[in-house]
Amino acid sequence: MLRTLSGKALAVLASLALILTLHSPRFPAATARDTAASVGLQCRDLSCRYYFSRAQTAKIKTTLDAREWTAQAGAQLICSRIPHKVVAAFCLLAFAYLYDSARNRLVNAYKMGGCLVLRARLSWRKSITFASVPPTHSRCV
Repeated sequence: MLRTLSGKALAVLASLALILTLHSPRFPAATARDTAASVGLQCRDLSCRYYFSRAQTAKIKTTLDAREWTAQAGAQLICSRIPHKVVAAFCLLAFAYLYDSARNRLVNAYKMGGCLVLRARLSWRKSITFASVPPTHSRCV
């Protein structure tokens, strides 16, 4: 069926999936056991930002250093931590195209002792983007 859909139809389906995801109910409060593995979340309008902690950012960077920075390892380490499964799937799909950007943002976040951020937004272009924030940012813990 996917082969018969045009690129525009696939983009519309992807947008609908992101809309449903971004407007789904929020996650339940994290328990003490899974707090270390959680990713900070901030949603507004039709976008969400997932903030990796400083410890998670450093761990991802050192793990990728040990694995020689393959795109597959990066996608697994970053996208698998996203709690929304639809956004995690989009992250996996987009990671091949955004590998250099994700790597640069991760290295930048690590160097300044800050946090890696994944942004998912409803858009025809750049639905998934990566950023880095300094340790002084309110969401960087």
